[in-house]
Amino acid sequence: MKNAEIIISENKGDASEITRRKIKEGINRIIAIGGDGTVNEIAKVLVDTEIALGIIPTGSGNGLARHFHIPMEFKNAIEVINHCTIRKMDYGLINGKPFFSTTGIG
Repeated sequence: MKNAEIIISENKGDASEITRRKIKEGINRIIAIGGDGTVNEIAKVLVDTEIALGIIPTGSGNGLARHFHIPMEFKNAIEVINHCTIRKMDYGLINGKPFFSTTGIG
């Protein structure tokens, strides 16, 4: 990850605002360091873009990272990002809002 910039989100909604700003600046990839909530917040902004999303799981569940067999160890997750093949990912929509791992009703 050469020329990486680390930006820390402090409040709910910060990650999506940061992502929108960085898209306008012309980034071509973003790394989410966090759990499923952080990943989903960023991924929603990346829908219908060509921007790659990498995940370094640091949350309590990390369901999406586990599904893609991303290592839970920070250093190993970075290695996966550095040597990965970028793939498109399906997502679901409920009431026009995207979701990326699981959803529940009831």
